[in-house]
Amino acid sequence: MAKKKKAAAARIVENNEEEDDEEDEEEDDEQNSYDSLEEDSAEDDDDLEEFGEDEDDDFSSKESIINLLDPFGKEQLLAIVKDAALKHPSLLYRVLDAANADPVHRNIFVHGLGWDATSKTLTDAFSPFGEIEECKVVGDRVTGRCKGYGFVLFRSRVAAQRALKEPQKQIGNRTASCQLAAAGPPPAAGQGSYLIPPVGGSS
Repeated sequence: MAKKKKAAAARIVENNEEEDDEEDEEEDDEQNSYDSLEEDSAEDDDDLEEFGEDEDDDFSSKESIINLLDPFGKEQLLAIVKDAALKHPSLLYRVLDAANADPVHRNIFVHGLGWDATSKTLTDAFSPFGEIEECKVVGDRVTGRCKGYGFVLFRSRVAAQRALKEPQKQIGNRTASCQLAAAGPPPAAGQGSYLIPPVGGSS
């Protein structure tokens, strides 16, 4: 009888040990799974960090940025710059500074002038719109008379735009027209052709 009780007790202990071993194995499996998830997550973070570092490396030079932007068309680039300038005032100021520095945005071509027009005539007509950097009437080399056109270079783009709000102006006894010189010569309807030299160039 005592032997049977001992045998039964031994089986119970053995079963309990097996259950404990199974529980330990399950806990180990859960821990291993958790550790594996943590490792995967850490690897993902490392991949993201490496990707970010690669991206930084890719855009760390002027040449790489140019290569990135090169496939874009003019309209796409204009849209990108416009949106960025509206969101970031510092970029907008840089665009304005560049526009003011470039004479292309400040040089006005005036045509339809009378033969007696002079540089002073142009200065008097355009100085109310802003400070003038340079003003000249193109004259005939033989007679010295005005050939009918001239140029006004303002110190700021804003002044030039202000002058262009009304393209036609009474200058002397003639109604003259003006436009940005960069726009090219106007249609020569009975007034001959115009040769628009580069800014600062000779007539």
